[in-house]
Amino acid sequence: MTQVVRLDDAVAIVALHTWAAKQGLAAASLQWDAGPNARLSTADISTQLAAALERPGAVARHDGDAAAAITGAARRIDAVYEQPFLAHATMEPMNCTVNLANEGCDIWVGTQIPGLTQAAVMKLTGLKREQVRIHNHLLGGGFGRRLDYDGTLRAVQIAQQVQGPVQVIWTREEDIQHDMYRPHYFDRISAGVNAQGKPVGWSHRIAGSSIIARVLRSGSAERRR
Repeated sequence: MTQVVRLDDAVAIVALHTWAAKQGLAAASLQWDAGPNARLSTADISTQLAAALERPGAVARHDGDAAAAITGAARRIDAVYEQPFLAHATMEPMNCTVNLANEGCDIWVGTQIPGLTQAAVMKLTGLKREQVRIHNHLLGGGFGRRLDYDGTLRAVQIAQQVQGPVQVIWTREEDIQHDMYRPHYFDRISAGVNAQGKPVGWSHRIAGSSIIARVLRSGSAERRR
C-alpha cells in the first residue's frame, strides 16, 4: 500500500497491484454513517409503490371503458408482478484508468456514453473539451451499467490526489453493493375474458422510478454546460 485517498463519500487504497490494495482496504476497518435511510427495507419500498398505484399518474394509453369491460366479463383475472432492485453484475470488473496532468486528462474506459462522460470530467476538472481524451474500449458484458459515468468520475477524483496514472478496479462485492441499480417496479394487472377465454378488458398500472427521466435530466444538464 502506498497511499490512502479520502473523498467526501469514499476511501481509496492506492497500491502497486490490486491484491495489495484489496488487503489494505480490508485492514482499514472503515466505519460508515448509513444516513437517514439506514432502516429503509425492501418491504417499505414495496408498500410505498403499492400505495402509489392508488394515486393518479401519467396515462400511456386509454381506450374505451376497461373497468366496465372487466366488471362485465365472464371471468376476471388479477395479478401483481414485482421486480426488486437489480444489479447489472457486469462480466468484467468495473474499472477505469486515468492519467491526469496539467496539459490534460487521458481516460481508458469502456463506456456507452463517451460524450456525456467527457462533459462530466470537464466539469469536475475545469479542463477544456480538447484536453479530456476518452479512449473507449470494448464493453464486454456491461448490460447497461456503463450508461453511467460514476465510476469514471470516481477514478478522476482519486487521480486528482495521486501522482501518476491510476487504475481503479471495483471488486465484485463493491460492484453489487454500489451499482446504479435497475429500479424496483410494482405492476398491478387486471383483465377480463369472455366465455371463450378471449380478453375483453385490460388495465395495467405501473409504479417505479423512471430510468429515462434520470438519464434525460443528466444529459440535459451536461449539454447546457
